Amino acid sequence: MAAWGQRTGGTDYAPNSATDRVVRLCTQLVSEFHPLRTPMPLLALHAVAERGGTATADDDVRKGVEFLRELHLRRGLRCRVVEAERAGDDFQRGLAVLVDLAGKPWESRHRPHSETYAFPRSGLLEAVEQVVAAEDEQGVLPRLERMRWRPRATGDAGDGWAQQALRAAMSPANLVGAAVVATLGGVAAVNGVLVVGLLAGLLLVALGGAWSRHHEGLLPWHGPAGRWLATTTFVAAASESAPVWSIWRPRQSRATRAARVHEVARTFRRACEETESPQRERARQFYLELRTLALLDDLRHNFRPRPLLRVRRHATPPVVFVPRACRANGGITLLRVISDVRSRRSELDPLLVVAGLTRADEAELHVRSVLAPAFTHPDTDPDPTALYWAWVRDHLRVGQSPSAAASLPWVLPIRLPAALLDATGTQAHDASPIGPPTWVRGAPRALAVLTVTGVLTGAGMYAGAQPENCDHRRLHAFDRATEVVEGECVGISDGNVVFAPDGGVRLDGRAYGTPGDGKGAAGTDLARLMERIADENADARSGRHVVVFYAGELSTGGERNAVTALNGLRELAGVHARQKALNARDGAGDAEHPEVVVEVANGGHLMRQQAKAVTRIVDYAHDHPDEVLGVVGFSRDDEETHGSVRRLLRAGLNVLSPQNSDDRLASRYTNYFGLAATNKEEARAFQEAVDSGRVAVEPGEVLILTPRGTRDMYSRQQADDAEAALEKTAKLTAARVVYDDVAEVREELCDRDEVTALYFTGRAEKLPELADAVSESDCVPEKLTIMTGDDASKTLATASQERLTGDVTLYYAALAAPEHTLPSSTLPTHIAAVLGGEAPRESDPLFDDGTMALAYDATTVLYDAAKVARFRPEFVNGELLKRKNGKGAGGRIDLSPDRRRAPCGHTVALFEVYREAGVQHTVEADYRGLGGKREDPCPPAA
Repeated sequence: MAAWGQRTGGTDYAPNSATDRVVRLCTQLVSEFHPLRTPMPLLALHAVAERGGTATADDDVRKGVEFLRELHLRRGLRCRVVEAERAGDDFQRGLAVLVDLAGKPWESRHRPHSETYAFPRSGLLEAVEQVVAAEDEQGVLPRLERMRWRPRATGDAGDGWAQQALRAAMSPANLVGAAVVATLGGVAAVNGVLVVGLLAGLLLVALGGAWSRHHEGLLPWHGPAGRWLATTTFVAAASESAPVWSIWRPRQSRATRAARVHEVARTFRRACEETESPQRERARQFYLELRTLALLDDLRHNFRPRPLLRVRRHATPPVVFVPRACRANGGITLLRVISDVRSRRSELDPLLVVAGLTRADEAELHVRSVLAPAFTHPDTDPDPTALYWAWVRDHLRVGQSPSAAASLPWVLPIRLPAALLDATGTQAHDASPIGPPTWVRGAPRALAVLTVTGVLTGAGMYAGAQPENCDHRRLHAFDRATEVVEGECVGISDGNVVFAPDGGVRLDGRAYGTPGDGKGAAGTDLARLMERIADENADARSGRHVVVFYAGELSTGGERNAVTALNGLRELAGVHARQKALNARDGAGDAEHPEVVVEVANGGHLMRQQAKAVTRIVDYAHDHPDEVLGVVGFSRDDEETHGSVRRLLRAGLNVLSPQNSDDRLASRYTNYFGLAATNKEEARAFQEAVDSGRVAVEPGEVLILTPRGTRDMYSRQQADDAEAALEKTAKLTAARVVYDDVAEVREELCDRDEVTALYFTGRAEKLPELADAVSESDCVPEKLTIMTGDDASKTLATASQERLTGDVTLYYAALAAPEHTLPSSTLPTHIAAVLGGEAPRESDPLFDDGTMALAYDATTVLYDAAKVARFRPEFVNGELLKRKNGKGAGGRIDLSPDRRRAPCGHTVALFEVYREAGVQHTVEADYRGLGGKREDPCPPAA
């Protein structure tokens, strides 16, 4: 069984027994390269002439080297071969070999093409050679900068690489560009311009990094080639000033590089001179060594110890095979110059060279270099300084080369006896590829591809799943506290979830998309209010804090009618106003005055998804048992409201509802506290107002208009209570009319002769339809009175009066009368912090319906009760039962048990809307508050 790192690939036999010995040596060197980093020799194979001629033996040596090359290629090593003869002298042929080794991809049969070696140092020297060969009159540096300090390939016009890369990355015409554009587009749709700008910035940084690596001349300290040239001691020996290479000293670094480039260019120009001279020979020897150093340092850099994955990919050394090394193909020069460079350097490089030589070439290998003799003192007596620099330039650079004395310490000569060359190879050599398996070698790139694919897929899924996941102000993982149900985002949020993607209704009642000046109520929509709550919560969470939940209707289910969401928005504004007031007090944030965090729960359009919101509230309270004081909200009454309050009771959470007018919630659930008048109280107020004449109505029949099959508890209770109350009046007899469509009222008016009043129990959003039905009927009495509950006060009921004709008067109930309560309240001042402008006046339409005032009061009562209970949630309920005769923005507050068992005494205001001389008017018809005009006792508990 093959061990890990060695895969089955067959065996092969060497052409002769002498090659068997060399294969064993090479196998040992390759196997020990990764764990031991053993020195790689320059193997010089040559035959020992005995029986027979030397030509046959030399051919056997050549065949042995070719076999070694084929075997190592099959085993997966990177190899290059040098065998073609080259024109020119020894310098030109040796330079051509070095250029070829650094300029073309290395051959490999089991490695991906992407795992090639990089040769930036050799490329820099090649660029200098191209500049010198071009004899550019503008100078070396300007031309190198135009070439971006890289060699220019044939036909390269120097097109902008950065522009091409950026265009490719952002072009939807290719796979990468399409993925980038799709990702940015999807994230833009989800997370807004800020996050897209961040991602685009990161993309530009990545492209900038790649661009600067490609153009290492952009910064004087950037790039391995420039750093190598400025710091190598090969060139430093001739420098008259200390080299500087630092990120903090770019000018000096640039000057150092410029000086080194000029020195290299001057040396290469002298080496290319046609006239023979000792100076030319020294320049040639030096430049070949510099070129060889660049090649070896490039290879060593490709095998650097970090990162770990790179070491595992390059676990075998690169090998250069020279089947027949001679002067004609530059092989002899290559062996000599590599040995010289290694003798002068202490760092080990990974290159293994296997060369075959004839007996004549083996002798040529040890011929002394054609260099000047050892440095001697001249006959004349020069200045010592000049003598020193002559010694550096003319002797020190190349005088250290062992080949000058015919010594090649890094060449390992291997003599192959003729007897072994004649004998057929008998040992089977394993030709299986070595190194990690293919899947391991490709793991880093596969991981990178999978990571990029995963990120792009995840971003696409995130963007595509937004119809099923709420939009967040921050880019983060999916939020378990919210979900999209029937197109609406429901659940809880601390302000960072966008419940209304298009911003939501504004506090002044304007619908979605209505132009505004961006200030005050006109400029405050749900999105801005949630943003301000998120900021306030972030500050409050930094210290001691408690949590108050607001639960209401904040979205419209995609309907353009924004009326139903206005109530929730104004309640939330009142809660936030009180939050800011409490958090702004002296000492806020300590143990005795913790700051308030408002968590917002959206129950969806018409509170149809309140059960899901309640589940999130209960889960949050379970996870934070010492923080949650209670819930403000649940002002819309439907069939699920009782179940929601019951679940919150089991969770130990109190509910303070600013506007829910249900008759039975307070008496059934000990955790429920209502600040609004009940439906029964509103009906009694209309009864008394009709009897007293404050509501003008002609004697006759009143139709109680009730929608059929509604799940809205408000409409059903209004109908029951109004019918019972108005039956007791002396002027009216009540008859209930159940309709499927409000337009049916036209027929009812014509079928009945004594109708003088209508009591509309539906929701206010249906009032315009009722106004149309009345105006279109031919049977409207001379004087018609329309009465309706408090829901109309939340929708600016005067808008419906615009559609009424004839002598029709509209009366509607309101849960607060701001002109009576706001002058002594701090609400107008505190709401200014929410609106971001000046404090509105008490007469501002913003306060007409009392929604803000009651939500403001509910938050106040809850916090004050918790303060007495020392902010221990389990004792808050008992303290709420003691809150009595408190003075608030919406009137006086009494949560005592007597009031809860038989709710009464809440503020009820009746408003009259009529037309006179073509002008509509709205006046207060009646007002009764706790301890106010009405002194009769509360009715007995039902």
